[in-house]
Amino acid sequence: MPETLLRTKLRPPPRRPDLVRRPRLVERLNQALRSAHRLTLISAPAGFGKTTLIGEWMADLRAQGSQDVGQINAQINGDVEDFAFAGVAWLSLDAGDQDPDRFLAYCIGALNEINGIGGAIGKPLAMLRSPVQPSLETILTSLINEISALPLKFVFVLDDYHVLDSRVVDTALAFLLEHLPPQMHLVIATRRPATAGGPSGANGQLTELRAADLRFSSTEAAAFLKQMLGVDLTAEDVCALDDRTEGWIAGLQLAAIYMQGQSDPSKYVESFTGSHRFVLDYLIEEVLEQQPDEIYTFLLSTAILDNFTAPLCDALTGESNGQALLDRLEHANLFIVPLDEDRRWYRYHHLFADLLRRHLRQVHPEWIPALHRRAAAWYEQQAFVADAIEHALLGHEFDHAARLIEDSVDDIWQLGEQPQLRRWLAQLPHDVISANPHLCILHAGDLFATGQIEDVDHLIETATQSLEQLAHDDPQSAARTRKLRGRAFVLKAHLLAHLEEDERAIDHARLALIALPEDDTTWRWSALDSLGTVYGYIDTAAAYQARIDALHAAETAGNDYLVLLASLRLVVSLRELGRLNEAAEICRQQAKRADECGLAQTALAGWLYALWGEIRAEMDDLERAYDLVSRGITLTEHGADVTLRGSSYLCQMRVLYSRGDMAEAQLLANKVIRLAHTREVSSWITYQMMAWQARICISQGHIQPAIRWAEQLHLDVGADLTPMHDFDYGILARLLIAQGNPDDAQFLLERFLALAESTGRTAKQIEILLLLALTHQAQDRTDDALTVLARALALAEPGGFVRTFVDEGPALARLLYAALARNHIGDYVQRLLTAFPVRAAETPQPAPSDDLDNALLEPLSERELEVLQLVADGLTNPEIAEQLVLSLNTVKVHSRNIHGKLAVHTRTQAVARARALGLLPAN
Repeated sequence: MPETLLRTKLRPPPRRPDLVRRPRLVERLNQALRSAHRLTLISAPAGFGKTTLIGEWMADLRAQGSQDVGQINAQINGDVEDFAFAGVAWLSLDAGDQDPDRFLAYCIGALNEINGIGGAIGKPLAMLRSPVQPSLETILTSLINEISALPLKFVFVLDDYHVLDSRVVDTALAFLLEHLPPQMHLVIATRRPATAGGPSGANGQLTELRAADLRFSSTEAAAFLKQMLGVDLTAEDVCALDDRTEGWIAGLQLAAIYMQGQSDPSKYVESFTGSHRFVLDYLIEEVLEQQPDEIYTFLLSTAILDNFTAPLCDALTGESNGQALLDRLEHANLFIVPLDEDRRWYRYHHLFADLLRRHLRQVHPEWIPALHRRAAAWYEQQAFVADAIEHALLGHEFDHAARLIEDSVDDIWQLGEQPQLRRWLAQLPHDVISANPHLCILHAGDLFATGQIEDVDHLIETATQSLEQLAHDDPQSAARTRKLRGRAFVLKAHLLAHLEEDERAIDHARLALIALPEDDTTWRWSALDSLGTVYGYIDTAAAYQARIDALHAAETAGNDYLVLLASLRLVVSLRELGRLNEAAEICRQQAKRADECGLAQTALAGWLYALWGEIRAEMDDLERAYDLVSRGITLTEHGADVTLRGSSYLCQMRVLYSRGDMAEAQLLANKVIRLAHTREVSSWITYQMMAWQARICISQGHIQPAIRWAEQLHLDVGADLTPMHDFDYGILARLLIAQGNPDDAQFLLERFLALAESTGRTAKQIEILLLLALTHQAQDRTDDALTVLARALALAEPGGFVRTFVDEGPALARLLYAALARNHIGDYVQRLLTAFPVRAAETPQPAPSDDLDNALLEPLSERELEVLQLVADGLTNPEIAEQLVLSLNTVKVHSRNIHGKLAVHTRTQAVARARALGLLPAN
């Protein structure tokens, strides 16, 4: 993966050799470790030496080695050998880090810089790079788990936390603190105290140093003025100056800088008030303006930069003396901070940088756009594309920014940095986007992905027209134009599929595949994916092939997320084709892969588990199915993708129905319907849930609610049937049978079956054939019912379908029992019959040597059915013998045969099993 993190942000500033030592504060920090406090908060206004103090402490910790820190580890963990001290993770924050994705990416990058980790923290970063991310809490949980597995102790420093203004980041940090592993001690340097926003106090486990703690004592002030600034004052003057600046280090530094040019420093001490307002004004009026012209110009010219190096400074000033001036500034202690040991990169003290920028805006605002343009050009030459784009946008060089965005967009997509791309596009004027066909396509794709489809078609059309003009004006750009036209076709195909214009969607997807080069794998995957979506409704075999091709394209692209998504699309096709075992195996493989590549906690993985659970339910593994779908729902509910969430709810509903959990199923339906009002699920999911409600009512004998449902949707047996609405018409067929209207049900189902056969949907054919068999049964056409049932059995047995049969209830059990009596696929029918549920209170208890699930049911004879009915009526064996004019011994023989054929041991169990199989009417 290309490098995207600025390395200097991940390293503490080098320690100055003339540093004023602050042992009392370093000891306070060491005590924080020894006390097992999870958080150290160093909060003070600008210029109080927060970063310098932490740097001194870090250097001491490294110098101490493992002995002292090992003692700290022992007190925290009880065993010195449990953890080895690895050092420090450091992150210098800037305003751009208030984007949660960037903040977490830099945090992970900082942790991976620790000695001994070697990039071991990978899964959370993979989640961040995923096109559809899991929730922030899920990513943080993964991060915490990976830190917990590290065999080392370390300190993580977040410097300049005050530059962030993000509730999301604050919440993320609070979650991290609440669950902080023992290996990690967090240190935050900020201008804000804990009570003024930002990080919490970690449930009381907080050590805090404030401005009063960081102020220089008179002794420290004297050392500072002497060692760093070469100002030698009397003890009385030092005390006076320290008192008037209230130990504020920046104030002392400003005063000393000015006094270096004064013949009588004592007089200056007397006049120095030390108020911050005075000091800030003074900095501009005296310290800055007294600098030589070349220093003054250099400071203002480089004020726009967050970090800088000599060649970059030269690019902005137009001179070649950048390194010499940086050396002079550092030697003069003019608020410049080195960022690496080699002193190649620097930044200004934040207070000084703010003042420089303010002064630049006041005295030379006309310089600012040109400076940003020069910075953008330098960053582009150095291949720091993101920085180049930022400065081009700040300099209102929108055409330059657009070109840079266009050139780097494929890498951005590969890295999963769509939020950054979205932010850049939002800063570009509309006319700049409209004039650039590639940006039009990117913007259209972003709008479509976020559900804002109103302007998508217009943007695609604008891009298409621009490409036609480009092809006319510049024949040399034919290859690029062809590729972009292919990408426009891809988006148009997805849009048309969304609008249910299937034939046009297919045409555009095919045009895209013709236009796109073979190496444009991500977009070719997208084109094939759109084909699979459209064919999923009209030609299942074609959908399967398109999804196989899409999977190959995703694998070629090397994108783990796309591979997982393409695999799950393939699972859907296999499920429709009736190939359950293959579908379940892909789910198993992809679950393992998702865990290995850091996608196991994403919403997409949630959909995987939901699909897998539904397939296991169909195969009658109901407990495993319930566990899988529950896990999936947890993940999709934490994600932002409403389609994945809604599809997972449908899988959950199917599992609940097959388990007989009708109350929980009804609660789920109500929940989803409520969510529709908040747009947290798609409307088509809501309609499916309403259909499930109708099916539940029909299964429980409540016909009127189902009738009202059908009337509200204007369902009619003579309406044109489409695959998108086949679930509704399946429920309507069940309603017609329940209403005693099998002729209309037959008319509907025969048309429905022809549609399913023409589209190759095996699973749907099985369901329709079962309903058609029940229709013939209701028409007293048993032979026709068994003939149709045999077709369903032949289709279902290779795939291992079970619950599609069992979920139709006792009426279908009676047909299966009749089929068994006629030797229709005996072993498979026996397996289906054993899957029909018995009420828990009457569940048979087989002998230890028996396996009820594998019991071979045999048809009961007519006489055995008579005996069984009398048993159900409560008659004793003598009473049965008398009523049927049989000997008592013969009745006992019939009873033993009944028990053996039904794999039960008592009369009560026999009646319960017979009712479950539809051999006896329900109570």
